[in-house]
Amino acid sequence: MLRYIGKRILMLIPVLIGVSFLVFFLMSFAKGDAAAQIAGQDATVEEIEALREQMGFNDSIFVQYGRYMGQLFKGGLGTSYISKRDVLKTYLSFLPKTVELALAGILVALLISIPLGILSALHRGSIVDGVSMVTALLGLSMPNFWLGLLLIIWIALKVRWIPTSGAGNLAALILPAITVGTGQAAIITRTTRSSMLDVLSQDYIRTAKAKGVMPRQVVWKHALKNALVPIITVTGTQLGATLGGAVLTESVFAWPGVGRLIVDSIGQRDTPMVTGCLILTTMLVSITILVVDIIYAYVDPKIKAMYTK
Repeated sequence: MLRYIGKRILMLIPVLIGVSFLVFFLMSFAKGDAAAQIAGQDATVEEIEALREQMGFNDSIFVQYGRYMGQLFKGGLGTSYISKRDVLKTYLSFLPKTVELALAGILVALLISIPLGILSALHRGSIVDGVSMVTALLGLSMPNFWLGLLLIIWIALKVRWIPTSGAGNLAALILPAITVGTGQAAIITRTTRSSMLDVLSQDYIRTAKAKGVMPRQVVWKHALKNALVPIITVTGTQLGATLGGAVLTESVFAWPGVGRLIVDSIGQRDTPMVTGCLILTTMLVSITILVVDIIYAYVDPKIKAMYTK
């Protein structure tokens, strides 16, 4: 297992280098002038040009990237062009809100998807199954930003006590969590249904039913327990995706997370902030998926044996 973890960590290095270069390269094509953003609106053309030369913006993109990577290998992610704050400290100050939103979204997804997937599997081919799968399909195909806007409009008109933007209390988390969790629930529902159908067709389930075990115990104690492996994998993957991709939801609800920080930094041509945030987010997502794989191995002894070879 330790060898497997070591390999996964080593594989992360070229991924991070590729992400950093791609982001750095794309930021060079973004609209606007980073030197003008840093200098401010009152700066003269001469001052902006002098700042551009001082910051090395006149160098080629490869020279700038090499300079950035030299700083990165020394252990620093740089300083924001705009706020002058350390990139790592800024990222860590915004990260808790992103983690909070991701966990709340996954909780909403599980509360919807597990019962719905089980119900669909138990009534395979019925109207209940059809409605469940159509609901899952709608959740999967509905864009997060569109759902978020609908919730904001509906809540603003009907339920005044739930905030429609910002953060600060539990009520403010409700709408963003529902928006994030709906899309995740669709995927987990389909996985739960498929896994439960596979387990329910096994001989030991039929044996338990023949022995007179109560249907509730058959489902929750025997079937669901053995169907958890793919559900855990998909849930962990969705958690990682939410940590790295809740940008639209955070923007719609003005949620002060990493996604909104990245969007604002792109608009300001703040290359060190954008690059550093995406490098750290890539690491976070990769570590999350690695932890899921480790949990997966301990839940399924066969997978653990494969990793320890």
